[in-house]
Amino acid sequence: MLTEYQRMIRFHLHSYGEFDHVRRIGPAVWPYFDLLFIHAGHVKLRICRRKELELHSGESILIYPHTHFEGYSLADLSRASVQHFAIDDHHDSPNHPPFDGLVKLRNGFQAYPAESGWRIEADVARAMKLATVEPTPLVHEMRCALLTLILGGLSRRSNQQAIGPMTGSTSDVSFDALVGWAAQNLSRGITVHHLAQRAGLSFSHFRARFEQHYGRTAGAFLRDLRLREASRLLRETRTPIKQIAVHTGYGEAATLHHAFRKDHGITPAQYRTQFAPRG
Repeated sequence: MLTEYQRMIRFHLHSYGEFDHVRRIGPAVWPYFDLLFIHAGHVKLRICRRKELELHSGESILIYPHTHFEGYSLADLSRASVQHFAIDDHHDSPNHPPFDGLVKLRNGFQAYPAESGWRIEADVARAMKLATVEPTPLVHEMRCALLTLILGGLSRRSNQQAIGPMTGSTSDVSFDALVGWAAQNLSRGITVHHLAQRAGLSFSHFRARFEQHYGRTAGAFLRDLRLREASRLLRETRTPIKQIAVHTGYGEAATLHHAFRKDHGITPAQYRTQFAPRG
């Protein structure tokens, strides 16, 4: 049985990536946390479209939900890992450090410098490896423990350099709540028209406001949100592809097949064969 704090945490995509002047980071904005660790190289990030910072090998950054970010490598080649996770902000008793301090964070980030003597990279590597293992309750417990160790270690750094949070305007907050609602209701076939109606704005005004705030169109955001969730389910579960199509708002397996192949270059079945845990 999962403990109370383990039920608070939901893991999403965990992956490594290599970046240069062509292969960039983002632009992206997601309704969950992104813990980015630089394993090699030197990258430049732009957060909330107005704050720029540089990260070198051994440094890390925790990007809060609903935060726009993008970046690129300043070195010929940089390598980074990212851990995506969500915390249940409706939990009744979130007094479980370090997660209780993260529950309500939105629109911002916190960056941490490298520190000799504390091997975060080894813990990150273990967390990334566990993300490829069949998601049993024991594996989930181990992943929660590693995430606790990593975040707790970061928060205890005596020389940490906090660079957040950065809160948005009142209008930004309404958009953040809206995209959070969309992420929880993908199975309802959410469209940009639905988002505009829920925001109480005309379709054209909503599209312009959304793109101005997030730096991408609402349609592109919804597409990426559906594909990211479909990818997670293909990797971490044995849910039939037809059910994944319904859950992510595509309705039919053929529609998901077309969208997934266009974006990933392979079919959902091929993706599952390639990335799903063995056993």
